[in-house]
Amino acid sequence: MVIEAWWFENRQRSEDILQPDWFTPRTHCGVYLELDKEEPLRLTVRAFSRSVDFEREVEIRGTESREDYDLLVKDRAVVLKIFADGVCGLPEQISVRVRIGERVYGKEIKCEYSCIRGRTTDFEGNPFPAAVVFERKAFGGKIPCIGTWSDRNGNYSVVVPNGRYGAFYVEDHSYKISTLENWSWKMVVDRDERQDFKIGTGEVYGLSVWESPGVSNALFLYFRPMILPQIKTEKFDVTLDHEKREVVDIQPDLEKEDLRICIDGREVRIFSVQRIYETGIYEEGDYSLIAYVVQAEKPVLSRGKHTAVVEYETSGKYRSQSQGRTHFFVDSVL
Repeated sequence: MVIEAWWFENRQRSEDILQPDWFTPRTHCGVYLELDKEEPLRLTVRAFSRSVDFEREVEIRGTESREDYDLLVKDRAVVLKIFADGVCGLPEQISVRVRIGERVYGKEIKCEYSCIRGRTTDFEGNPFPAAVVFERKAFGGKIPCIGTWSDRNGNYSVVVPNGRYGAFYVEDHSYKISTLENWSWKMVVDRDERQDFKIGTGEVYGLSVWESPGVSNALFLYFRPMILPQIKTEKFDVTLDHEKREVVDIQPDLEKEDLRICIDGREVRIFSVQRIYETGIYEEGDYSLIAYVVQAEKPVLSRGKHTAVVEYETSGKYRSQSQGRTHFFVDSVL
């Protein structure tokens, strides 16, 4: 059985949460489980340090959340967020015990935290007060809990549990009205970092970065750019693998000059921009979307974690701007 756990403390006062109906961070103990099969279980969690001693027992039958916890069950994976509103302090350790029938599993987890700070702005550099949300376990749970609101000058600072995050996203109630979200994908929090986010009328969705063993001087970046549907929504048919497919076009027609790519804060040269079709069955139906593969200069990279940031600004009929980022890892400098 896979057992992971974390603790998040909400340090914002209610008056600092600018749009509570949009996002309200909550102190909670999070637990992630991977089970051999779906079955009822009893979970006991204790999070403690010199200043904190929090203990709860939860019996999970079915998939319904309750007032005191948020639950997501998918296949044999479970994400549970046990709310601890009013508890102050950061635990040093979390003890998890899982009872399934007569079997008992347990794990002791050392808590580690990092501070993420920065600024949220528009593409002109003006403050854009917004929610900065951190999603553990690939959008796990029905209620986003980890994060903070930037202030009226766009500044934010938040202490979050170390670990892998499916995504960060930044937005407010203007989402889908005049702006879209700033996305950060497959992020790893393992140290204090500064992350400055720009919000515009587009998105950099699903960003991934990889090295090709046969191309030593280049990185490949894949992403799907999107813009507000009221700016552009068009449909047309293409034939892919001898199959006719409908394409929903809500993307800004990117050219090389529209893009800016930075690796660890340094802008790199773009070699090529290639448009492709992303196919699959989405929640709304079976259709295709337009995505891009960009080949860019690979700088000299040390072993370990690196940050890629993609920005685009287009002009003309479908004017839009967006920024996105991801972490990627280099295993060897040879």
